Amino acid sequence: MTPDGYNDHIANIDRVAEAEVAEWDADDRCYVIEEQTARVVAGWWHGGQWSALYSFASAGVIRSDLLDEIREDIRQNPDAVDLAALLAYVDRPVSSVWSSYGHHFICDGDESSRCLRCGAAYDLIPDGADPTSGKYVTSSGDEPDECTGDVQMCHGYPSERWCDACDGSEEGCEHCNHSCPCLLCNS
Repeated sequence: MTPDGYNDHIANIDRVAEAEVAEWDADDRCYVIEEQTARVVAGWWHGGQWSALYSFASAGVIRSDLLDEIREDIRQNPDAVDLAALLAYVDRPVSSVWSSYGHHFICDGDESSRCLRCGAAYDLIPDGADPTSGKYVTSSGDEPDECTGDVQMCHGYPSERWCDACDGSEEGCEHCNHSCPCLLCNS
């Protein structure tokens, strides 16, 4: 490819990326741009080979400081729609999990998820370069155990009771019972 042909090729890639970002913005930002477009945008904004944006643009590597670098660029350029599209691509929640070891998870509103069948709690973390792909791990980062399916291990089931008078706050209340069998209460 001649240098002029190469420049035309790069210009075409830029035009495609610009068009996708404009479409993303016009569609109320309700989807995520493609990885190739995100990498092109990162290439427009990187500050040199040492930067997280450069690592992402050149190799697709999402370093731990990438979000901070994008947010700093947005702070300095609040009207940059392409940076907003890049942030939406990188900072999206995990939506697919490769394996859950037989657990049936429900998110309890914090960083961890609890199994509906056994009560075990695991953290859902991104896995690999795709930020929407994740895996469940223990709080120490280890692989989870297989689900026992023993509902008796669920927190608060079946023996957790609080009376209306003290709401469980009075130790020794004859109406309350805190003999929960879960791992959380018995560790």
